[in-house]
Amino acid sequence: MKRCYALICAAGDDVNPQHQAYLYDRICFFEGRPQRYGTQFGDRGLYPVEDWEVMVRLREELGLSAHDEKLITESKYPGDAINLHSHDEVFCQWRKKVGWI
Repeated sequence: MKRCYALICAAGDDVNPQHQAYLYDRICFFEGRPQRYGTQFGDRGLYPVEDWEVMVRLREELGLSAHDEKLITESKYPGDAINLHSHDEVFCQWRKKVGWI
């Protein structure tokens, strides 16, 4: 998935930027980091985002629909400093087994 993301980034204007945003956020989800574009939902609702204001701006720029503000949880932790899936031991074991963490 990470190699695919690198190829999409290298392709520039040949790829829909919405697809790039969805893949970026999916990688963040699997790595246990907050997402940037607000495209991923989990068992607790909208997966936490890096920065609420940046997410709103980026979604608007990409033509993605706005989220209800009540759904948005901004992560209190910088970048790679947290495992947002620590409550799900089975999922963490799978992520470790396949190389996400």
